[in-house]
Amino acid sequence: MVDGPVPRGHPAAAGTVPEPGVEPDMQLRTVGPYTLLRVLGIGRLGRVHLARTHKGERIAVRVIRGEFAADPRFRACLREEVDVVARVRGPRVAAVLDADVDADVPWLATEYVPTPSLAALLSRCGPLSVAGVRRLGVELAEALTVIHDAGAVHRDLRSANILVPAAGARVVDVGIARAAAASPLTRGGGLLGAAGYLAPEQLLNGPGGPASDVFALGSVLLHAATWRAPFGTGDVTAVLHRVLRAARICADWTPASSRSSRRACTPTLRGARRRARCATR
Repeated sequence: MVDGPVPRGHPAAAGTVPEPGVEPDMQLRTVGPYTLLRVLGIGRLGRVHLARTHKGERIAVRVIRGEFAADPRFRACLREEVDVVARVRGPRVAAVLDADVDADVPWLATEYVPTPSLAALLSRCGPLSVAGVRRLGVELAEALTVIHDAGAVHRDLRSANILVPAAGARVVDVGIARAAAASPLTRGGGLLGAAGYLAPEQLLNGPGGPASDVFALGSVLLHAATWRAPFGTGDVTAVLHRVLRAARICADWTPASSRSSRRACTPTLRGARRRARCATR
């Protein structure tokens, strides 16, 4: 079992697991004022590059795929999200440093954290200890508090979007899922997130809100504690059915007459964070 992060230098970085055989993009040498060094990984929206500033600092640059760049609705939504997430600042979130949504090839520059994702760590080392899960819960609650206080929602919190440096967990890719949802390339064409981490309201009614992030937080901690996929594995449709079935079961546990009391007594995210921190002392 693992009690925390592994040392720096692991090949996984920037919240994206590197794809074997991926070579640096030979057509793009620079993006904006940044020099692209190599590809860190490939996501649904495009490639994530390790890049260098004119001062020699290393950052992560996500270059948006041409199919999305050609969609004005995607660009408009991405612009709105960047305006919001650029205000998110905190030690538990990889900040957006720069962006050009109106460029021929849109891009976003974020802090580069040279450390593995939680998904890579768990795959390599197995589940965290009880103390490690508590620590992770505190750190992710801190990250979500900062994100939500800025008026943003992550909407795709999962193990692959959490980095684990020695100083504590860092969350990446805040708000990207909502921009993807605006594009017809994704509507009706698959999940905007990972099965088992998406809250029921995201599956039924749209992109979700802060409560959806808290649902995903629970799934992340379950994965970290048990080394098992939230809501099991197998066919995606079956996993989503388990999520929705669990939501119906939970709704039936409490009579309708007492649901308002349950909501009133539900602890806030900050309160949960304080209690979790005390439990680790």
